[in-house]
Amino acid sequence: MSVIIFFTVFFQVLFNRGSTAIYTFNFTLTWLNLALGIALLVLYFYLGRFFKKFRFLQFLALFFLVFYVQVLITSPLVITSYTITVYKDSLTTSLIVVLRILSLIFMSSLLTLTTKPTDLNRGLELLLKPLKYIGVKVSVFSMMISITLRFIPTLFLEAQKILKAQASRGVDFKEGRLQQKVTQIISLLLPMFIISLRKAYDLADTMEVRGYVPGAERTSINLLRFRAIDIVVLVFVVGMLAGLITLNVMKYAI
Repeated sequence: MSVIIFFTVFFQVLFNRGSTAIYTFNFTLTWLNLALGIALLVLYFYLGRFFKKFRFLQFLALFFLVFYVQVLITSPLVITSYTITVYKDSLTTSLIVVLRILSLIFMSSLLTLTTKPTDLNRGLELLLKPLKYIGVKVSVFSMMISITLRFIPTLFLEAQKILKAQASRGVDFKEGRLQQKVTQIISLLLPMFIISLRKAYDLADTMEVRGYVPGAERTSINLLRFRAIDIVVLVFVVGMLAGLITLNVMKYAI
């Protein structure tokens, strides 16, 4: 996730142009700088074999050091010169994107940590129940969401088991060349695909044995009813969403 955020900020700063320039960096690439950059890159891959837990920090250090070398060390053998201009709009957009990613992660984690899949299923079915009058199969949709949330941790545990089993046979996903890593990833994806199909067939047979009929009316032991707090929260969420959409149209939203 940190890699995604970093490259998001980097490409926004590099390619997003605006009207107000904050600072302009002047760089000169020489043969000496190029040789030092290649040496730093080789050093990065060499040290990465011993400090695997800090690979991203090493990458950040290498990234900024390569640019710093171009400013600090000069040579008459110039290859090319270029400038990078940082605009106010690019920094604002980068901050907006990062906040959106972090808020999405926080809200999804908060939902999954505080709500059971069964409660989420019943809540979605009750909340979206009016859509069945226009032909939407709400019960099927809520069941799909429930099964998806239920099988994510199961597949994650199966992947961990496969990784441990392959590690006991001497397979290391962090070492080797690109071709070897692709082969190792395929050796992980293939059993995961087979396990997913087996569990899907088992679940279908179980649901059929228990008399599950898609779209049929079913009762529940614990009945959910709208209370005053539910109406208040619903109105608040809808109002906040409408306000954010309005502000976004007016170019002021986060």
